[in-house]
Amino acid sequence: MSYARHSPVVGCLTGTPGSLPLCSRATRWDAAMTFSIFIVFRYYIYRLTTRLPEPPMNRMPARALTIARPLLQGLTVLNVLYAATITCLLCASFFVADWPWKPLGFDLATMHPQAPLGLRAIMVIGIVCALIVHAVLRRLVAIVDSVRAGDAFILPNAQRLNAIAWSVLAIELMRLAVLAISEVASLPGRMTGLSPTPWLAVLLLFVLSGVFAHGARLRSDLEGTI
Repeated sequence: MSYARHSPVVGCLTGTPGSLPLCSRATRWDAAMTFSIFIVFRYYIYRLTTRLPEPPMNRMPARALTIARPLLQGLTVLNVLYAATITCLLCASFFVADWPWKPLGFDLATMHPQAPLGLRAIMVIGIVCALIVHAVLRRLVAIVDSVRAGDAFILPNAQRLNAIAWSVLAIELMRLAVLAISEVASLPGRMTGLSPTPWLAVLLLFVLSGVFAHGARLRSDLEGTI
């Protein structure tokens, strides 16, 4: 306020009687430019002094998205190596003599007659699961890319989450098939016990896909009204 009362620049702009002798047309233009620069300067000083640092919780999702893509790509490479290893072992089982008791150290006297067939079936299931996991990882990469681009609630993401839910369900059903094969063929080191966690994950993914589909519909309706 004291600047506005005593400055001849502001006086030229407002027509203060004490400043009228100074106010030619060129002087009035210079005064306007000076006053504008002063206002902009004061505004930036205000912004710099009142701006708060970004909360850590807001930076964490961005960092997680930055890390997620290379992590998913690394898991994809490991999954491909896993599938290739299981495929090589499956092919070798038809050419290695006295398989599986000799290379794996099984006791031929106590081994179930269907053990070789059961082991091959488990390896085939492992290859199929690796293919399913590969599709899941590719869909996750696509979801991460869309979220980083600012298009999270779109219909393709809802469809990807729905497909991932079915994929996880298929993997869990194959896990149950492996348990059944291990039990029937009396394979050593067979898996035991059931966990509710994968089934809860499947339910959560189906719910999440519904949420994304609803969000995509709301976004489409909003865009249609604009």
